[in-house]
Amino acid sequence: MLKFLTSSIFIFTLAFMMAGLGGNALSAQKTSNASATTGTATLYYHPTCSHCKKVLAYLSSVNKTITMKNTSNPTYKQELRNLGQKGVPALKVGSRVIVGSKPIIDYLKQHQEVLD
Repeated sequence: MLKFLTSSIFIFTLAFMMAGLGGNALSAQKTSNASATTGTATLYYHPTCSHCKKVLAYLSSVNKTITMKNTSNPTYKQELRNLGQKGVPALKVGSRVIVGSKPIIDYLKQHQEVLD
């Protein structure tokens, strides 16, 4: 019960922080000598999306960060549409786009090098 409560509080806090950013992209710092594949993923999300929260909870559990774009911002929503997608969560890695919390989490478990 405590673990559930802690996770719920974290997700609520994270969603609150993201909503307060007014749609700006969140990104972790990248080191200048990083390889081309390190930290190359971008997550398109919406703060009220329950599937997006699953991806964020996974990232928190492995202490990783990722560049994030809130699709409530029209610019990021259009970027996602330009990639041929409408729904979130969507993970862009290079030219590849992965949609849905389970496929995204499965991909990230196998390719943590794309995270910061």
